Amino acid sequence: MTRDSLTGCFNKKYFVERLPAELAYAKRHNKPIALAMCDIDFFKKINDTYGHTAGDCVLRGVARVLLESVRQEDTVARWGGEEFAIILRDTQGDAAFVAGERIRRRLEASAITYEQHKVPVTISIGIATWGEPGITTPEHFMQRADAYLYRAKHNGRNRTESHALGDV
Repeated sequence: MTRDSLTGCFNKKYFVERLPAELAYAKRHNKPIALAMCDIDFFKKINDTYGHTAGDCVLRGVARVLLESVRQEDTVARWGGEEFAIILRDTQGDAAFVAGERIRRRLEASAITYEQHKVPVTISIGIATWGEPGITTPEHFMQRADAYLYRAKHNGRNRTESHALGDV
C-alpha cells in the first residue's frame, strides 16, 4: 500500500523510501531537486468549527489542489495529519520558490466546500533545495525544508519560505 486512503496522495512510508532514489537520480544526471514541506494553516480550527468530517473534506480538497499543481514526475505525499511533502524534480532555488507560491495561491483561491459552506483554507510551505549548505543526507534535506516551513508559520502563515529568501 503506497497511497493514503483519504487523499489519494502517496503515504509517508512511500515518500521516505522514494526520496533517496530521487536524490540518487538527481546526482547521477546532475539535475537539481527541491523538497517542499506543507502544512494546512489552523487545521484544528477547521475541525473545531465544522467538525472532523469537514476536516477530511478539506484534506481531500488540499490534496486535489496539490496534485493538480505539480508535474507528473513530481511526488506528492501526505506526511501526516495536515502535512504534505512534495519532491520537485529538476527544480532549484527561485524556480522552487515560484512553484511553492503557485501552489499556495491556488489553494488560497480554491473553493473547498463542505455542506454548502465555503471553508477558507491556506497553507504554509517550506522549500529546501539540494546543495544548500549543510544538506548532505535525505534527513538533512527534510529537516531543512521543515525549518523553512516553521519559519513560514512563525512569519504569519499562508506564505512560502525558502533559501531563495535567505538561509535558516
